[in-house]
Amino acid sequence: MRSVSENQTPQLNKKRFHPISLIISLVLICVMPFTNENLVYAAFAINVYRLIRYDEHSFLVDIVSLLAVSNLYRIPGGNSLFLILISVADIYFLITKKVKFDKVFVLFLVFAVYLFSRSDMMIVEYLTIVGGVFLVYILSTVATPDDAVTMTHMMVLTIIASSIVGLIFIEDPRLLAYTQDLGYVSYDVELYRFKGLFSDSNYYSTCLIIALSLLVQMFLCKKINSILCAAEALMIVFFGYLTYSKSFFLMAIGILLLFIILLFARKRFVYGGLLATGTAMVVAGVATGEIQMFSTVLNRFGNLATSTGNLNTLTTGRANAWTAYWQNIFMDNSVFFFGHGLNEPLLNRIGTHNLYLEILYYIGVVAFVFLAVLLIVVFSVMHKRHWKTLSLSQRMVSLLNIGVMMITYFALQGMFSSALYVQILAVFVGSLIPAHENWNIKNVFTRPTGRLQKGGEQDG
Repeated sequence: MRSVSENQTPQLNKKRFHPISLIISLVLICVMPFTNENLVYAAFAINVYRLIRYDEHSFLVDIVSLLAVSNLYRIPGGNSLFLILISVADIYFLITKKVKFDKVFVLFLVFAVYLFSRSDMMIVEYLTIVGGVFLVYILSTVATPDDAVTMTHMMVLTIIASSIVGLIFIEDPRLLAYTQDLGYVSYDVELYRFKGLFSDSNYYSTCLIIALSLLVQMFLCKKINSILCAAEALMIVFFGYLTYSKSFFLMAIGILLLFIILLFARKRFVYGGLLATGTAMVVAGVATGEIQMFSTVLNRFGNLATSTGNLNTLTTGRANAWTAYWQNIFMDNSVFFFGHGLNEPLLNRIGTHNLYLEILYYIGVVAFVFLAVLLIVVFSVMHKRHWKTLSLSQRMVSLLNIGVMMITYFALQGMFSSALYVQILAVFVGSLIPAHENWNIKNVFTRPTGRLQKGGEQDG
């Protein structure tokens, strides 16, 4: 098969993305807690139908869109249908797409075999990790810049829509059966930490941060209307504000500063100047007490910083957990290299609150290195056609999401959650948005029907 010349702009045959049945499945999942729990099976049937009826490009958009409702997407009283759908997709792609036996697949097999040796027959946990990594591998390596734009539109819309549902029914006991509790900022006052349809406000805020950084990429690459982008960004920031999450505000501020820098780097001086001026005015208003809406979050920082004056208080107990796990991992060479195994209980019943320590604790530095190399190779394969065509500023924009997620998971664990791997998929594919500037595509809701050949022909 001939490949696309690096100096050519691919010309694509297209077919429309069909969102209607996906939207129906999302609605069924959202209304399920308030109507009939069995509706989730209808949603699952729709998702499996779409998997078979359409292609891997469509499923990429589907699975990222379902991330916003993944906590509700489960067998009533049982296991996660989100995980089951990923497993079904992995098997389907393995059988029908005839995965090429290349260096990436060899790396994946080595990782999967090694992980099984450390699984302690914890099958669900093993399938979550292996299935999630396989999904990232399969969908990232076939993703196009077109998929990145479509995925971002759908992810942002679903996270906003699901957040509205969560806010309307925030105290409804039928929803609380899935989100577990209201999550008070302080038990002294009735101030809730909003978490959308998730069961934890920190993981919810991580999805918001990823959606926000994707929007920044879209705007910088002129792939979204300015007014629509501003409206969606404001809604995301509003919902993030309701989480009262220190991590969200720190990351949002970081994204804002990078956004301003990148606007100037891409010579969009008017937008950069307006945003910088507006930011300075807000900071001045908060500092002088004229703007009170951020007082609760600032008080969280202030109270934590002054109550004992140590890092552990500022990080809400995370620093002690990090220290305990760090010491445990280095207590002997076997633990450091190979980990304790997937069946190892938590230390003092407290999680690692750090993805990197979590991986080292359970499966060791050997698996950590294999996984890191595998993801780097997947990323390089995904960008093989596009990276050389990107300018320096485009490359900076391309890496924005990945940097944001890597920093965020210094304070979060998630190795045993399917949502983590879909988030990795989203940031990987989102890094293709800058490459969309170099593509001759008019409709963002389209995608190629086959593999590209030299001269823009299609291999059916």
